[in-house]
Amino acid sequence: MNLAHLDVAAVPRWWAVPLVGVAAVATLVGTNALVITSLFAFRARDVARLALHFAVRAPGVSLGTVLLLAASAAVTAVTSEAVLALAGSVCALALLRVAAPMTATIRREFTA
Repeated sequence: MNLAHLDVAAVPRWWAVPLVGVAAVATLVGTNALVITSLFAFRARDVARLALHFAVRAPGVSLGTVLLLAASAAVTAVTSEAVLALAGSVCALALLRVAAPMTATIRREFTA
């Protein structure tokens, strides 16, 4: 809401840049956490640590996730969210393929 109505929220224009940066990092870490919780049974704080850790450690996974999120946003902007919902299984498969190096490392280093 603050990005859409900066003047009404009494937020300076330059503050939009850090807000977008924090939102992008939170979305990336949240997507990593979604993949980790879907495939493994770790405690919530361990999932958060691993998601943040792999956002930095695996730049290929991070780049692939950012590109998938950008493609999802573009599909939603051009068509509607219904089209993205219809292609949900394809999006989930693409996310699993992008996150494969991360999940392989977690299986190898963090599970018995």
